[in-house]
Amino acid sequence: MESKSTREKEAKNIEQAAKKGKRDLTSAEKQQLDRLRALPRKPGKNGMLGPVVRNVKVIIPKLTGIEVRGGIARNDTMLRVDVFSREGRFYLVPVYVHHTVTRLPDRAIVASKPEREWTRINDQFEWCFSLYPNDLIQVSLRKQKHFGYFSRCDRATGAISIWLHDRDREAANKGLVRGIGIKTALGLKKFDVDVLGRIFPAKPEPRRGLA
Repeated sequence: MESKSTREKEAKNIEQAAKKGKRDLTSAEKQQLDRLRALPRKPGKNGMLGPVVRNVKVIIPKLTGIEVRGGIARNDTMLRVDVFSREGRFYLVPVYVHHTVTRLPDRAIVASKPEREWTRINDQFEWCFSLYPNDLIQVSLRKQKHFGYFSRCDRATGAISIWLHDRDREAANKGLVRGIGIKTALGLKKFDVDVLGRIFPAKPEPRRGLA
């Protein structure tokens, strides 16, 4: 379908050609102008034209991000995820690039909720550690354990994805385990790996700023 700007440009070309030739528009040109400048119509029955389309409703996903001049700007790259715990549950706080110039966030993801309704972290929560891409972690669930390298966090669900150690690096996303729920996990541990490949529990760490 031709865009409105394209149709208008074509209509002006027809008018300018007639003006340049110092002549009146032909009946065919007039019909063409009417067609080009007519409002679009809905398709009707039996090939007939229906009502004029004056408004188009565009459905977009609900946006979350940074408030900018009364609107919402999308979040930039997620730098890390800060992990807290309380009463046997884990809470994930995503940290983005824009927090380097604002302040560290204090809301933990609640699945299918806008950010303003996420859980606010306070002194009743225990700090655990930060997760960066490729950090080695172990997630213990009720029926299974996942051991691998942290890939990313889904802010819509609060679930994480990890890469298995023996994944096929030549195949896209092969070896990526998605949708691992963290909030009700029995355990979440972070590990360090030394230059010799030896694995040991990560040392306690403070919550660091981004400046």
